[in-house]
Amino acid sequence: MILHLLVVALVADSAVSLDTTKTLTSQLHEFQLNNSAGVMSALDMMPKECSKNGKKYKPDESFEIGNLRYKCQNYGVYTIEGCKRKDGTEMKLGESVVVDNVKHQCLGMGSSVFYKETTCGVMGQPECDKIPLPKGFEEAMKKNGGKTETQGKTSVDGVNLPKGWSLVDGGKKQITGTNASVVTHILMFNPTQTRVRRDGFKGSGVGSVIGVESMSADQIGKPLSSKGVSSSSSSSSSSSASSSHSPPSSSKIIGTQTVGATLQTIKKGDKHDSDLVDLNQRNDHRMEGSENMKAGSVHGSKSNVDWKGRKVIVNGKTVAKHFKLLVVGGGAGGLGAASKFARKLPRGSVAIVEPREDHYYQPGFTLVGGGLMTLESNRRKQETLIPKGATWIRDKVQLFTPTQNLVKLRGGEEISYDYMVIAMGIQLRFDMIKGAKEALETPGVCSNYSPFYVEKHYREAMNFKGGNAVFTFPNTPIKCAGAPQKACYITDSILRQRGVRDKAHLIYATSLKRLFGIESYLKSLENVAREKGIDVRTRRNLIEVDSNNKMATFEFLDEDSKPTGNTEKVEYSLLHIGPPCSAPEALRTSQFADKTGFMDVDGSSLRSKRFPNVFGVGDCMNTPNAKTAAAVSSHLKTIETNLSQVMQGKQPCMEYDGYASCPLVVSTNRVILAEFNSKGAMETTPFDQSKPTYWAYLMKRYFMPMLYWNGLIKGFWNGPATIRNCSRMIRSK
Repeated sequence: MILHLLVVALVADSAVSLDTTKTLTSQLHEFQLNNSAGVMSALDMMPKECSKNGKKYKPDESFEIGNLRYKCQNYGVYTIEGCKRKDGTEMKLGESVVVDNVKHQCLGMGSSVFYKETTCGVMGQPECDKIPLPKGFEEAMKKNGGKTETQGKTSVDGVNLPKGWSLVDGGKKQITGTNASVVTHILMFNPTQTRVRRDGFKGSGVGSVIGVESMSADQIGKPLSSKGVSSSSSSSSSSSASSSHSPPSSSKIIGTQTVGATLQTIKKGDKHDSDLVDLNQRNDHRMEGSENMKAGSVHGSKSNVDWKGRKVIVNGKTVAKHFKLLVVGGGAGGLGAASKFARKLPRGSVAIVEPREDHYYQPGFTLVGGGLMTLESNRRKQETLIPKGATWIRDKVQLFTPTQNLVKLRGGEEISYDYMVIAMGIQLRFDMIKGAKEALETPGVCSNYSPFYVEKHYREAMNFKGGNAVFTFPNTPIKCAGAPQKACYITDSILRQRGVRDKAHLIYATSLKRLFGIESYLKSLENVAREKGIDVRTRRNLIEVDSNNKMATFEFLDEDSKPTGNTEKVEYSLLHIGPPCSAPEALRTSQFADKTGFMDVDGSSLRSKRFPNVFGVGDCMNTPNAKTAAAVSSHLKTIETNLSQVMQGKQPCMEYDGYASCPLVVSTNRVILAEFNSKGAMETTPFDQSKPTYWAYLMKRYFMPMLYWNGLIKGFWNGPATIRNCSRMIRSK
């Protein structure tokens, strides 16, 4: 019997597609040997180092290419030891694991390795335990009949082959014109495999296998030589063709080998594009009891960066995430909108972009500044408020590209969407007043609008000894237009309780032409200011604060709220700043904005005037209502219907009624419960709400915070319209 020994070094090709077993050609030497010494001589002729992608590696040296881990073995062969995730975590062959709603599979079959990443359990994707095996792996299983290793002889004539090497029966080949046949054996490297348990596959894990599957037919049985091997080392048996023929000086056998595969970028439209995700900078840590993951599908690990999502191609550009509904902003409007639609849409369809980890009940800041509530009681962790089934993206939108349904985040990541709700709120612009930001860090200057300075208001009121206490209202849109005068009224009460009111001169300086814009409540508020001895100065706008000299500079405004060029300086002992406000920068510089920078929406439907798949909620819009949390409840009611209609291919049918509310705290235990739209009062109760009452204070202090945390931001509170209608029936009787 002639023993044909075919020896080849493993060459893996990084350009092989993810789920494809590819056949490549390689030049191989054939040695005609018939004893174990010949086998060892053949091995000794193999390279001493491994060669891969132009680099050399020594035996036992490990290296990585793409998502595969290699190890150089003896005789120039290298094996694929396993896979490596983008976060650096190594995976064994045969291992399958789910991390942060992404299933990683590192599987081997025959001489191929398959690494696959698939999103699961979110965004309407299959549950993680339902993800199929890689297609190429399944094909390899069928081809191999479920066998994972090729069995062969590990010794020849009593001499053990080096570890990992074996002789495999290559079959018989009939010699043309004779009754004789040639029995071919193949010397191949088949390393011992580490068997690991994994879900979705009952077989054992296998590694890289190198061998020759075929050889040129006209070379079968012919004695060949290889450079460096003398002809005397070759002999023949009676069952073979004669070996007395002079061997050619150089002879090559073209064989085939099956190689492993590396994960590479696959463009949309390629065979396996739907299987890929792009995961970057993932640092896993243990996280137990996550409500955002379905029990049984994620085994207790979650990255400390946001889920990178499924690859989506938009106009030829790959983006990392795609959502049915993207909500920009995690305040009252954003959480309320996300909560409503997270209950309507499949799990993972809704995402909220919000950079802050603390969420404040801002209507409570007036009471915090008056010492009637604590700041801590008005704070919750944002992560505890994200609705179940929604994804929190802790980042900030830097750029809107609505023509492509894209947003770009501050961190550089891009997200695509089908529909979007913009609920970015309003930006405090202390920077629009010269010296204001610096003054807030000095004694005497405070603001109930910021969680950083709201507690300072109470301290300043308690330490006030005398002089001017000045409260300002800006010449811009502002959230909760009643807040500056609330601060003024509460300060008056505190100073009276301390017995120093007679030493104080309270000044309320507003850019408006009168104390309050709604006629129904103007008279009552004027009475309050008069009774408290407050100096109300209209058509004045704070433009500069000189904290060194404790001097505030105001410009005078004309009837159109334009500066007249005249100014007034007022010395202060206490200065409460009502800050100018604008839309956030990303919004005011976008295609959504009108000339004022606020989101340009249809005042009835709250739909963007330019982009029909985008709606607005809250303070960021250019609707004429007062910018209050109460207005958000009616906004949410409107978009819940209208956005749902648009998602179904219909036209919006709900009209926003313009409702807003401002509980005007006029003392430490009395409130004027103002409810209105741009046309006038819209009171809910059957009582006269224009008068200061204790019951309204109790609602402000106790009921409204509860309604906010348990109703509004959870998408259950749609405003008091139904209650108002019932009250009208009572009043009519």
